[in-house]
Amino acid sequence: HAYANAFERLVMVALGIYPRSEYLRLPLFFLARHSAELHLKEVIQEYSAATGLPYEAAKIHSLVTLWNKVKILVQGMHDDEWSAHVGKLICHLHDFDPDGQRFRYPEDNAGKPFDGTRVELERLAHAHGSITLWCEAVCDMLQVGRE
Repeated sequence: HAYANAFERLVMVALGIYPRSEYLRLPLFFLARHSAELHLKEVIQEYSAATGLPYEAAKIHSLVTLWNKVKILVQGMHDDEWSAHVGKLICHLHDFDPDGQRFRYPEDNAGKPFDGTRVELERLAHAHGSITLWCEAVCDMLQVGRE
């Protein structure tokens, strides 16, 4: 949860010094995206362990692929509005950065510079909060169901 905590603290600083925080946009997106990836992997790990299935997400970096695995493991989760909203947020983050490289490096593996991207910090903070809170909530529900 270090990436989530780092994002939450840094985004508050960036919003507090806006508009002088432009230089923080890309690192903040990287933190938010990586935090979302790790939260999704935690859901997969917890639910895989609970159902006796092998954990098969360690090498996956695609948010959409991870989300699809989560939907299979967490039964009934796509039937509510919050889950649908989180799914859309995950797709949006994925569209910006499909493999976790775009905001981590200035250019792709072929040496082509990535296009600039406008990141709205307040919306990014809301998206990150929705995704991570949803992941924590489904893990909490699993724990309560075990007790």
